[in-house]
Amino acid sequence: MQRSVIIGSIWFQLLWFMAVLGRETLIWPLLILVVATYLWSWRNRVISFELVALLGFGLTIDFIHVRVGVFQFEAATIIGLPSWLVLLWCMFAWYAVMMKPVIQKVKPLIVVIFGAGGGTLSYIAGARFGAVELPWGIWHSSIALVAAWTVLSAIIVTINQIQMRSDRQRTAYKENNPI
Repeated sequence: MQRSVIIGSIWFQLLWFMAVLGRETLIWPLLILVVATYLWSWRNRVISFELVALLGFGLTIDFIHVRVGVFQFEAATIIGLPSWLVLLWCMFAWYAVMMKPVIQKVKPLIVVIFGAGGGTLSYIAGARFGAVELPWGIWHSSIALVAAWTVLSAIIVTINQIQMRSDRQRTAYKENNPI
């Protein structure tokens, strides 16, 4: 496994705990770290369309979940979501892009299974830490979350497959059309 993937995984987990445990009390340090992560990523050309697309999908899914009552938050400020969760989505989108080398080597079904399970478990953990309430109860909320994270994980796989296909076509074109 690449060193950058391991470091990115540790970084994401640290910021996940900071967001979920600190919530609004640590919003400014969290914001600074998210901005720093994006600035580093921009400098290293990690910021991409797929990152922005995943951020949009994730925020939309959580917005819908709040509207239909799958979960609730004490403080909702940005599009009905707490600011710490919006920043956490910024970090997840970044992390999903950082994980591309791993995602591209693993069978799509495995990525979807782990994505659906991991995404759901992160909300259950958030509920245990008091960051989110699950008014539908843990089982019904879990069913909704597994469905949403299955779709989101499939989107991540699809974006990666499109990117890989595009990269292969670009490479083949360059090899067949030297300047």
